[in-house]
Amino acid sequence: MSAHGNPRPAYMRWVRRLAWPLIIFWLLLTVGLNVLVPPIESVARDHAVTMSPQDAPSLIAAKHIGKTCGSSGSRGECDLQSS
Repeated sequence: MSAHGNPRPAYMRWVRRLAWPLIIFWLLLTVGLNVLVPPIESVARDHAVTMSPQDAPSLIAAKHIGKTCGSSGSRGECDLQSS
């Protein structure tokens, strides 16, 4: 727009006028949240739960296979002996 009489629209003037206050607001919000809210790593560590419950059928079966095959891992290996 030229300086001869066509001023910028009102919303453009407001965007320019509020640019620095908005940048400062977002910076303060970011710093405030980083200080006041705990990191996700510590929350996940403090509230960790097992992926499968101890009474799940698949976990019970895996434990049974581990006992009968003599392995403690969950790789599903079992030595079969033929007589």
